[in-house]
Amino acid sequence: MFALRHSLKLLGGAGLGALALGSAALPAAPVSATFTDGEYLAATAGFGVTLDAAEFPAGAQPAFVLGTTDLTALFVAGAPGEYRYPPESLPLPSGEQELIVYAVVGDDWQEVARLPLQVLTPTGFEKAEFTPKLDLALKAQLASNTKGDAPPLDRETFQDLELSGGLTGEHRRGAFGVRSSANISGFSNRPDALRYGELADDTPKLDLNDYLIETELGAANLNMGHVAFGNHPLLVSNIAHRGLTARYPLGDRFDVGLGLLSGRAIVGYDNLFGLDQWNDDRIAAATFGMELLPARPGGLRAEVSYLSGVIPSQNNFNTGEVTDVEDNRGFGLRLSGSDESGRLRGEINYARSRFDNPPDPSLALNDEEIVPVKTSTDTAYASSICSPKARCRSNSAACSGATASSSVSRFSSPRWARRLSPARAPWSRPPRVAVCTASCCGSKPATTATAVLAPAAVWWLASAAWRASRCRRSATSSGAAGRTQRRFCWLPATARPRRPSRWSSPGGKPPLRPTTGWK
Repeated sequence: MFALRHSLKLLGGAGLGALALGSAALPAAPVSATFTDGEYLAATAGFGVTLDAAEFPAGAQPAFVLGTTDLTALFVAGAPGEYRYPPESLPLPSGEQELIVYAVVGDDWQEVARLPLQVLTPTGFEKAEFTPKLDLALKAQLASNTKGDAPPLDRETFQDLELSGGLTGEHRRGAFGVRSSANISGFSNRPDALRYGELADDTPKLDLNDYLIETELGAANLNMGHVAFGNHPLLVSNIAHRGLTARYPLGDRFDVGLGLLSGRAIVGYDNLFGLDQWNDDRIAAATFGMELLPARPGGLRAEVSYLSGVIPSQNNFNTGEVTDVEDNRGFGLRLSGSDESGRLRGEINYARSRFDNPPDPSLALNDEEIVPVKTSTDTAYASSICSPKARCRSNSAACSGATASSSVSRFSSPRWARRLSPARAPWSRPPRVAVCTASCCGSKPATTATAVLAPAAVWWLASAAWRASRCRRSATSSGAAGRTQRRFCWLPATARPRRPSRWSSPGGKPPLRPTTGWK
């Protein structure tokens, strides 16, 4: 007796067999199978089908058709109403198909049920696809002629064949999946090859442009090839080089990401992983993320990033610079969030990095002493809030192109921050707000400027009140000096007069605008 795990309500209707003659519909009968809906079977696995003999018409014989193939002769009858497709029969075709059950009376075929049947590929995947492509091009010069002072051509005539091909594939079984792609280029003329500028006569005529293999198991993934890593705009942002990347979730709230990449863009099949010159040419980065609102992923997220990179000196065309080795290390913090509708988004970013120029022997000229470059440390931060679109008040139709944003950023280092004029210091002023709205639906759009301007106004008023309280407590001078200090306490320190003696006006009273003495 086969276990009955799949049940379908039989469908009545007109006969659909090749020999259907439009006879009267037979009574419907329930049909069950040993495979469940959505379950994949191996190609060599057998299965069973059970019909309710009590309701099946007397004298009717069952017929089983898989796709367009009649498998009735391969089924083995068991107990009344039970039929089995043995494993030693022909292998089942892979993919998703339907097993159609007919009731046959004479020459009349009546469809009674359709059972979805899913079969694994010979390699054991639920889905396995490969898509190749190949393009050929012929570049030819059949004749040439030069006159006068024109230099002779390297090749007066030629016929060059160029090839570009690719292969994409996808394999999946359950939560495990693999996506792959690769592109190659070939040239019959060696100077046209991909790496001729690097390898000269040793460059291969057929070479690898790029490739990518992405594997995933649930929410975890591992990628190799030409990958991209990083989402911190001030430290490591979408670096696309050859290497390895991985991401692994730690429960519902935490996740960790790792990227090991080449420090420069490379092609060819010699350095497949991009990590052959790890000590001299690398970018290593890691990110640890935490969802502060687990019930709404992306609502409020915090990330910590770390970067360590070394790039070798490289000569390039049309670059007027002295190339040398670069070494950089840094870390960054990122806080991003959005409202429930996703219309209002914002983020805060902070990064601090340390830059160094290690000694480079290739720069030594005639044993001349080279002055080492001092190590520098830089700090940067940026914040932004934006709404990507506005909606019409009349019927809430979406307006494309309507945006509202506010941002403030600071890039400073101890060296040039001292040289910067304090009156022009960007962090001494409130954020600048840019608002753009678009009309739609013939009515006035509901702009999100209020949501954008309110944080900037609150920030400016709070900073002014804080400056005024500190300034008034420190304004101990009496007379004109004390009045002057208290009068301009609400201004930033860079826009406040340093002392009354630097003001020049008749009668000893400060003018409306200062003439000298900006701190």
